[in-house]
Amino acid sequence: MKNSEVLLSRADFWRYSYITYAIDDVAPASLTLQDRFGVNVNLIMLLCWCLQEGVILTLTQCQQLIECAEDSEHQLKAHRHKRHAAKPKEDEVSARYDDLKAEELELEKAQQALILAQFNQFDVSFLPKEAAVGGNVFNASIAAFINAYALREAPKARLLLSAIIKALP
Repeated sequence: MKNSEVLLSRADFWRYSYITYAIDDVAPASLTLQDRFGVNVNLIMLLCWCLQEGVILTLTQCQQLIECAEDSEHQLKAHRHKRHAAKPKEDEVSARYDDLKAEELELEKAQQALILAQFNQFDVSFLPKEAAVGGNVFNASIAAFINAYALREAPKARLLLSAIIKALP
């Protein structure tokens, strides 16, 4: 189906990501996928949204999303490195560190805006509503995502992704 309107707004996606990231082990699994396997956390959140809404992403679409986030991902990695270097000791408080965390959230929001601009241009297909997460139909978005990130031969990465998907309501 060709998008005649925005499938997902920036505000809705940010809110969705915030809520989803806070579920059970989603944050630690997402960060491990990011740090060990180079997976973009914002794209994990978009995959989760697609699964819950029954939106099907193709391999080409996943690759385009990864590519569109590439420059901002380099920026985020550099910023994360700076933030980690500024992390205060256990008993210390650091306004600089807090400022860097706030800046990183703004960079994440900006990256989400780029991702959504690309995503909202896609022709997408939908699974029947009853087939979304919890249904008996496999959403091919999962396979597309795994292949786009070359995770087929990375069982630990697939287990982490599976844990995230199982945690979705």
